[in-house]
Amino acid sequence: MRPPLAITVEFVDNSGMKISKSLLESHQGISVDADILGGTPTIRGTRIPVSILLEMLDGGQTLRQIQDQYPHLKEGDIHAAIRFSAEVLAASH
Repeated sequence: MRPPLAITVEFVDNSGMKISKSLLESHQGISVDADILGGTPTIRGTRIPVSILLEMLDGGQTLRQIQDQYPHLKEGDIHAAIRFSAEVLAASH
């Protein structure tokens, strides 16, 4: 009997970072679509890049301040962006 075939599907965002399909599937709130911002990871259903949320947090903005600028975002969306980014960085090593 043959072992099951393992297939790895990777998406490359516009910065050249490879993101595996399994990583995307584990983060349902994040989307990578070549037709949306050239494949930049975004909050699903929006055109808000994960990177912009991280930059806002790094700049000292609170979750509430981010939600004031993007009222349709839920706190969970912002947390999903942070978790996704952490896992992408961990997987890249």
